Amino acid sequence: MTSEKSYGNSNMSCFDPHFAIVYYLQEKRVGTISICLECNYLIASEKITATELKIIEIPDEYSYPAKGFSKATRKEIYDYIKHIGFTKYLKPLTSYLDD
Repeated sequence: MTSEKSYGNSNMSCFDPHFAIVYYLQEKRVGTISICLECNYLIASEKITATELKIIEIPDEYSYPAKGFSKATRKEIYDYIKHIGFTKYLKPLTSYLDD
């Protein structure tokens, strides 16, 4: 999640997360990451610098951060969610981001 290789695609603006990771330290919540594979993005309680390292450039001198998950990271997250059995809202990876 913190590696530059984890990002590089575009993301959508919907953000309806179906998976979250909550970090605890001595029974106190210290951090969260909410993940939406459908819109290819996450929101974390702490800044993840890697989401800002790659840029998508389009004509007319416009660019924006490529903060969407890479293809490999999408697969890793999908496989992890499936492995732990949290599949109620898990949909197959069939978007253009997975080709």
